[in-house]
Amino acid sequence: MTNTQRAPREGRRAQTAWADTPGRRTLRRLDVGAALTAAGFLALGVLSGFQLLRLTGLGSGLLDAAAALDQAGRAMSGLARLPIVGPTTGMLADGVQQAAGSARTTATDAVAAIRQLAVLVAVAIALIPMPLLLGAYLPLRRHWARSLRTGHWS
Repeated sequence: MTNTQRAPREGRRAQTAWADTPGRRTLRRLDVGAALTAAGFLALGVLSGFQLLRLTGLGSGLLDAAAALDQAGRAMSGLARLPIVGPTTGMLADGVQQAAGSARTTATDAVAAIRQLAVLVAVAIALIPMPLLLGAYLPLRRHWARSLRTGHWS
């Protein structure tokens, strides 16, 4: 050993290319941070999905409006049979009933689309941090853990 080189002190790790490798306490903190990040995005995804599911209430409101339109169309059809009102009311009643059917179909489709979107958004948001955690942090974490176990920083 030359005069310029010193042996590492007892209890200290040797300084190498990975001198910035965190210690055990720091690794635990990084692990907790990674777990909290994953849990936070999972919670955010679930919350977003539930908020989108609440929009299905709009579809049920549209279904109620379609039912009311259908009732109005039927009532108008009954009026069309009266000689004083005439056949024009019957055509108007048919148009109202067609609009009610169209609104009913649209509402049913909208509710189904909102449910699908809620699941898709929830899963997408929950999975946002996974490529970073699994692709970058996990391999680096394994290297750090192996280095701590063996005492070799390479």
